[in-house]
Amino acid sequence: MLTDAALRAELRWCLLGPALCSTELPLLPLIPGLAAWLEGADLTPQHHAPSRLGRRFESHWAWALDGLPGWRLLAHEQQLQHGGRTLGAPDLLARHGEAIWHIELAVKFYLCQRGASGDARSDWVGPAGVDRLDRKLDRMRTHQLPLLERPEARAALRALGLPLPTHRGAVLRGVLFSHWQREHPQAAGRWCGLDALPAALSCARLLHRREWLGASPSGPLLSGSALIDAVTAEHERGPAQLSTPEGQRWMVVSSASPAMGA
Repeated sequence: MLTDAALRAELRWCLLGPALCSTELPLLPLIPGLAAWLEGADLTPQHHAPSRLGRRFESHWAWALDGLPGWRLLAHEQQLQHGGRTLGAPDLLARHGEAIWHIELAVKFYLCQRGASGDARSDWVGPAGVDRLDRKLDRMRTHQLPLLERPEARAALRALGLPLPTHRGAVLRGVLFSHWQREHPQAAGRWCGLDALPAALSCARLLHRREWLGASPSGPLLSGSALIDAVTAEHERGPAQLSTPEGQRWMVVSSASPAMGA
């Protein structure tokens, strides 16, 4: 279990951190008073938030909009049904004064494929190859955010006694990683393959999966064979994220990562 200090750091990153990337999507504006409220909020419920990163990220936002003065959470992942079929589930529906907000959430980690410039959004892929930045943004633009504009979805909201949204916005968090030998101005992180790790990085802390959401790293500073062994062991679960002494994020992938083959 995270300490209160580590959990508060995670919540600050999730709720107040910079956007994953520049985008034409309508973004949820910065919420006045959120930072001050968070510093004094009771974190007890969030110690039991889900461990899966996407669900945990959603849980943090649902908790905040349910407790922040002036806001009221109306629905979280409410499945909408119409005519015997499932239409989808908006991530959050919340009231703020007279405004009803439909909010879609995403926390993602993308690597610029080796050899690519990074100027095209299709250059950025998930470490496991199941996701791509351009596809994710397109899905949010064409499906997730417009969901509650569809007549059948609005009818489903009315049937549930929920109000129709007057505003919509996306929240995008995460880290872009450029190849360690080719930096990109939009990427805060760097990535390398396991075989390049000794040349790319001299020492770092291994981030536990729960620390990917902005909690301060709790592990020891590793170097040399100890760092390679720790990353190799982590690769049994998936890619490894590291944090340098300066706080920069690194992703270390196996030779099978789609980012390696470009």
